[in-house]
Amino acid sequence: MSNLAEENNCPLCKKANNCMINSAKPCWCVKKDFPAALIDSVEPELKNKACICADCAAAYNDSLEKQ
Repeated sequence: MSNLAEENNCPLCKKANNCMINSAKPCWCVKKDFPAALIDSVEPELKNKACICADCAAAYNDSLEKQ
């Protein structure tokens, strides 16, 4: 990961993502499935640098359910 500020912020909304990738405990996201379309919505230069936050993942899933 490039820097701590990017690691700690969602690449979509820029809010705290509660990423624990550098922790002894597994990150919350390892048990979640993220649709490819959501991951593809991350800007290329930010992809694979930080977790998408739970709020953005939930908002994306809610938008799919309303379609």
